[in-house]
Amino acid sequence: MKTTSPPTARLGRQALLFPLCLVLFEFSAYIGNDMIQPGMLAVIANFNAGEEGVPTSMTAYLAGGIFCSGYSARC
Repeated sequence: MKTTSPPTARLGRQALLFPLCLVLFEFSAYIGNDMIQPGMLAVIANFNAGEEGVPTSMTAYLAGGIFCSGYSARC
């Protein structure tokens, strides 16, 4: 007879590490968004733009963090 191990025993370390990294990424993205959001109105006011520019500036902030995270000297 074959003995079967529980499903969690068959999972490798990388398979368990992936969900943990995904949760940490989501947490850091949301906390970064919550930290910068209150200041966006001041940024928009400094550039003399309307309040309708807040979503666009938030998108630019997040895109800059994604595309320039490893290339801080160039961005």
